[in-house]
Amino acid sequence: QILNRFTKDMGAIDELLPLTLQDSIQRMLMILGVVIIVSIINYWLLIPTVVMLLLFYLLRLYYGATSRSVKRLEGITRSPVFSHLNASLQGLTTIRAYDPKKTLVDEFNV
Repeated sequence: QILNRFTKDMGAIDELLPLTLQDSIQRMLMILGVVIIVSIINYWLLIPTVVMLLLFYLLRLYYGATSRSVKRLEGITRSPVFSHLNASLQGLTTIRAYDPKKTLVDEFNV
């Protein structure tokens, strides 16, 4: 379980993090530019901007908690499949000794 967890995390870091970071920085700079231009033209629009920033911050906090719960549930539900596969691979000689014609595919098609 621990090995599967670290493998998945390292794969996500290697593949997804650089692109996500680039997109995040690009969008943050675009929003900052829009806010600066709007504040120069009409400074009264800064009031709704601050309200929306607070709203998005609260939504981010809610999403973070929900995302962690969903990932935890995913890990719990996926774990029995990996443990069964690992146990089958470790006990493959025992399975073949019991029924030499039975393959690993037959083991999962019970």
